[in-house]
Parts: sequence; structure tokens; C-alpha cells
Amino acid sequence: MIEARCPSCRAAVSLESNPVMGQRMTCQKCLTELEVVWLYPLELDWVEENHLLLKTEVKKKTSGRRRTVN
Repeated sequence: MIEARCPSCRAAVSLESNPVMGQRMTCQKCLTELEVVWLYPLELDWVEENHLLLKTEVKKKTSGRRRTVN
């Protein structure tokens, strides 16, 4: 097992022996969703769901529009 620190509460978060970039987990102390953002040294950060959601929403809003050229 490998340990890293939760960026929210600084609690130790245990991961399997071979973590991969983008691997997601939940801090058992504060229930924050985290992901592996760096392997050596192991570093966790918050999952950026809002950023991905925003990109998807913008794409949906603009995909139905048609431009007319005169």
C-alpha cells in the first residue's frame, strides 16, 4: 500500500501498490473525491468534474447552432 495526503483535510489516503494517473478515490475522513495527478512523488488533487461539465454544456449549447454565410 502507498499513502498520499488528502488536499482537503490532510488525512492519509491509502492506494494500491501501482496507482495510475487519473485513478479516482474518496477520502475516508472528509469524503472528498480525489484523483491521482502525479506519480513520483504520489500526489492527489480534487476531481475537476465541474470543469468537464462546463466544457460539455458549452459544446451542447453551440452544437445546435448553424451559421449562415451571405
